[in-house]
Amino acid sequence: HYNSRGGVDFVLALGDDVADEDMFKVIASYHKDVQYRVTSGSNELQEVKVFGCTVGKQPSSAAYCLYKAEEVLELMAGLYLQNKHRSFSMMELSGSRSPRAPPPSAP
Repeated sequence: HYNSRGGVDFVLALGDDVADEDMFKVIASYHKDVQYRVTSGSNELQEVKVFGCTVGKQPSSAAYCLYKAEEVLELMAGLYLQNKHRSFSMMELSGSRSPRAPPPSAP
């Protein structure tokens, strides 16, 4: 799947320890080298989004900081919802079936 899509387009690295600093440096270096990727089936360039985020620990070489573990949960929930709203099957995109309906609300 990775190779068929032309590589990664999103990297999120979270860490809360001094041992994670090497990871933040590696992904920052990766982002400098690979800022765009060619999407599969076209010559269109797509930006590679890279986020290094420390949790609670400052200072850090990470570009972003969340101050509490609860904020990590909120971030993950937001990413899930964003992806859920953007994800459609090929049948849905081709018009063979209507997009997924939201789950029924609790009575």
